[in-house]
Amino acid sequence: MKQPNIVLIIADDLGHWTLGCEGNADAVTPHIDRLAREGMQLRRFYCSSPV
Repeated sequence: MKQPNIVLIIADDLGHWTLGCEGNADAVTPHIDRLAREGMQLRRFYCSSPV
């Protein structure tokens, strides 16, 4: 079986409204938008302490 490619992007203080894939028409984030469109989005990550 072929192993999947995994890309995990962790950004401090990045709100969902700052990305084009989340509906912000003013954001120019074509590469992140493509990753979001062709991959999987996990939206329920929380940090119990500051990073």
